[in-house]
Amino acid sequence: MADRLDGPARWTQRLYLATAIAGMPALLAIMAGETGYLPGIGYLPMPVLLGAGVVAIAYGVLALAASVWFLIWTFRAFRLAAEAMPGATDVTPGWAVGWYFVPIWFLWKPYIALRDIWTAALSAPVPALFARWWTTSVLAISSAILLEAARSFLLLYVGVYSVLIGDVIVTLAGVAVCLTTAAVVGQVTPLLNGRRDETVFA
Repeated sequence: MADRLDGPARWTQRLYLATAIAGMPALLAIMAGETGYLPGIGYLPMPVLLGAGVVAIAYGVLALAASVWFLIWTFRAFRLAAEAMPGATDVTPGWAVGWYFVPIWFLWKPYIALRDIWTAALSAPVPALFARWWTTSVLAISSAILLEAARSFLLLYVGVYSVLIGDVIVTLAGVAVCLTTAAVVGQVTPLLNGRRDETVFA
């Protein structure tokens, strides 16, 4: 029987919460890097700009670490579900992770797979939290892709402030994803752990 999910869940939640907390300082750092200027402060000296770059990079590393742990948690959650609840979902642990990297399919497959585990375990509809989690995830990914695709055009024809507005939207959506992902992991983990323990001690 697969191990309990406590370790990966704990790391996933902690890293996503830390990423959410770091979101606003990172946004200020990104704004400083884009313009060399912050409202109410003025133009920034080079050491401050270099520091802003370090903050932005640290935020990216933190977000990457949280995502890696979430994928580890996802793989182990689906492996546990396959052993404790055969037939709960037709998605293998490998594809539970792999769907996140398949264009177009990533827009709904991960949500459907996690929904199947929940409904198989409880025979009940998924909570509204799941819809909020996946809606914010799709919005965050889509807005980030659109912003990067349009960044050069916006800087050239619209102005730097249009890019800053895009950075604000992407960052706030990212913070929402961090919070909802941590919450989803917090709800699913004890459910699957309970099913595992029922099978082991039956």
